[in-house]
Amino acid sequence: MENKKLKSIMQDALEKEISPAQIELWPAVKNRLVARKHPLFRQGENMHTTLFIRRTALTTLALIIAVSLLAFTPHGRALAKNLLSFFTRTEGDSLPVPTPQPTELGQGTDPLPAPAAFADDCGEFSMPTCSVEQVRAKVNFTIKEPARFPDEMYFVGATGSPEEVILFYNAIDQSQGVMLFAKPLTDLPATPFPVGQSASIEPVSINGLPGEYVRGAFAWQSQDVEAAWNSDFGMETLRWVDGKTIYTLEYFAYQSQIGKEKLIEIAESMTSEPVVWQATPIPDPTEAPWNPKNDYPLGIAEVEEKSGFSVVLPPESAVSLPLIGANYQAEGNITQVFYYSNEYVEVENSIIAEFTKDGDTVKSDFKKHNIATNPSITLSQQAAPNPADCFLCDVLVGDSQMLQSNSSLLVVPPEATVEIVPLGDITGKYVEGVWQGTDCCGWQWVPDPMLSHLRWWKNGMAFEIMSMGVSKEDLLKIARAMVENMK
Repeated sequence: MENKKLKSIMQDALEKEISPAQIELWPAVKNRLVARKHPLFRQGENMHTTLFIRRTALTTLALIIAVSLLAFTPHGRALAKNLLSFFTRTEGDSLPVPTPQPTELGQGTDPLPAPAAFADDCGEFSMPTCSVEQVRAKVNFTIKEPARFPDEMYFVGATGSPEEVILFYNAIDQSQGVMLFAKPLTDLPATPFPVGQSASIEPVSINGLPGEYVRGAFAWQSQDVEAAWNSDFGMETLRWVDGKTIYTLEYFAYQSQIGKEKLIEIAESMTSEPVVWQATPIPDPTEAPWNPKNDYPLGIAEVEEKSGFSVVLPPESAVSLPLIGANYQAEGNITQVFYYSNEYVEVENSIIAEFTKDGDTVKSDFKKHNIATNPSITLSQQAAPNPADCFLCDVLVGDSQMLQSNSSLLVVPPEATVEIVPLGDITGKYVEGVWQGTDCCGWQWVPDPMLSHLRWWKNGMAFEIMSMGVSKEDLLKIARAMVENMK
């Protein structure tokens, strides 16, 4: 599944100097590449990890662009030392993380807000919809587009403003992507493109025109005040001027690189003539739907053998959803049993959250609406002789950074409502909500009743029920029936 694939990709990159699992840039790149053919998240996946990934798809794309355009901030200009034709070396291999401020591409206080000028017609950065011809008609400078790409590439869309246009391209397998920035050549010396002091800047020729190539990017963790240059990061940048337009061609991938020569080939194919691209891939209506059995392929006896303990299940009368299967998580010795219905139900009072920042104060606006979803529950169990020392034993109060260490932890902010609920002869802890990534304010907690957790401990075992689209009353009914069976 998509979140498991991404986790594997991140784990493969842990040996790099800066881990893609930790920096802010990588989720933006990957989320831009992942084909969003499925709902908000696929039921049955680890809810913590999944919601981290899926809910950042529309909110963190601007970070990759902000990294590329650090030069447009006062910090980027002030730290320029050796001005080159297209790139500027910083005094070291770090830059202050851009402070939220208005920019020329729109209104607001994000490092790079959505392109307000074209957003109505051409969509936001996260979902560009215009053709190249459409954005050409909106600006007063020449825009060329690549006529040649690797076979697996397709054109996604274009958007921007009168001052800059951005064209997006993706690979069919979603493993790589390209962004082409085009803007009139009016202020190149005032807006250099910053690279680290140790970056290798290579002069190149594009159809006889001078240009420069760099591999690497500035990247930072959410808590950092400085972005560090990483030459091994999966981004390659080519800059050059053609006529009165300056172009920035950025290639990014998570496992491979396109290389200087092929990037130049793309640049040399640029043309102002119409280009016919292969159609954007459309999901095949005959494609087999997601089968949760693929992710929960084990039987109850199999996970019991792997874990070494007996799995406690609720009686069939307490659960209205079909049992799909089970899985085993070696870390923490945790079993997971998944219940899921193919039938959509309408869930009331799901929440859309909007966050804004006024100085140091984060303001939130929660809007309730109804949503149709497939109800599901994931029942997790862990042997826990000590209730103070296990992954599933408690609801922790902290911040979103605590989740990075272990996705089985359940962490909520101080303002979250954690309810103590009676479960027969014991009590449990119940909470509704999820962490949501935002452009302005980092990770923020959304008290969404559609997504809930119930945890308890009894007789040396820790339990958790994660649910989507299941009412609190039904969740408590299931838990109480399980506790009753353990007497």
